[in-house]
Amino acid sequence: MAASESRSFMVALCGFSDSERKVLGRAFGLSQIRPQRYLLWEPGSQPPQLCMVNEDQASGREDWAALLRTMNVRSPPVVRVGVSDSRTAEYEGAPQIFFKRPVLASRVLKTLDELVNEAYHFAPDLTIHDDMLVTRDAVGDGSQVAVSGGTKRVLVVDDSESVRKVMELQLTKKGYAVDFAVSGEECLTKVRRQLYDLIFLDVMLPGINGYDVARHLKRDFRVLSPVVMLTSKSSRLDKLKGTLASADAYLTKPLTIRCLEETLQRFLA
Repeated sequence: MAASESRSFMVALCGFSDSERKVLGRAFGLSQIRPQRYLLWEPGSQPPQLCMVNEDQASGREDWAALLRTMNVRSPPVVRVGVSDSRTAEYEGAPQIFFKRPVLASRVLKTLDELVNEAYHFAPDLTIHDDMLVTRDAVGDGSQVAVSGGTKRVLVVDDSESVRKVMELQLTKKGYAVDFAVSGEECLTKVRRQLYDLIFLDVMLPGINGYDVARHLKRDFRVLSPVVMLTSKSSRLDKLKGTLASADAYLTKPLTIRCLEETLQRFLA
C-alpha cells in the first residue's frame, strides 16, 4: 500500500454510555479529513477492524464477548478504555492498547492511529506540525542511530516529541543519521561535539529561542552547515528575523513531506 493512500476502519464500541458515544462520534467525524478514517460500526455489517471496550463497566466486557461470538474471524485489535490498566486473559491473541480516561477526541485518534500502525502496518505520510497526531513509532528520544561512516548526519532541534518522531521516520528512511535536541542549550552542546551536515531548528524553544541559537551557531561557533528554521509563524517580520539570524532557509509549519524532501535535495544532494 502506498504511503499516501487513505483507509477507513470500522470501530465497534462496547459498553459505552450515550454521552461517551457522542464524544467518540465527534472524534470519528474529525478523522474524515485524515488518511486514517474511523467509522462507527453497526451490527449486521461486515466485521469491525477495531474495537473499543469500556473496562469500567461490566457491560463492556459482556458486549465484547457477545461480539466475538458473532464473528468468524480472529479477534480484532482492541482499545481498552478505563481508569486503570487491568489486563486480563480475555484479550489474548488480539493486538491491544490501553487508553486511560478521560475520553478526549485528540487522544482517541492518536491511540487509534497507534493501534492501526501496529496491527495493520498503515502509516501514511503526514504534514509535520507541532500538535500532530503521531501515526508511527520511532525512537525520537535523542539517541543516535547506528549508520555507516559515510552517512550524512542531521540534527533536529524541536521540543515537540511528535515532530521529532516523524522527522526521524522520514530522515532515516532516506538513509540519513539523525540526532535530536529539545532545547537551544542542548543543540549548542551537541554541535560542540559533533559535525552536522544539516540542522533543522525550531523557533519556539524552551530557554534560548531559535533565532538566538542560529546566531550563536553561525557567528560564535562558526558553523558552516546549513541551518533551516522551522516555525508556525509565517509573517514577513518572522522571516526577516530568520534571515538576520543567519539562517539558510525558513520553513513554515505545517511542513509537507514534499517540502522536506525538496529541502534535503537542496542542502544534502
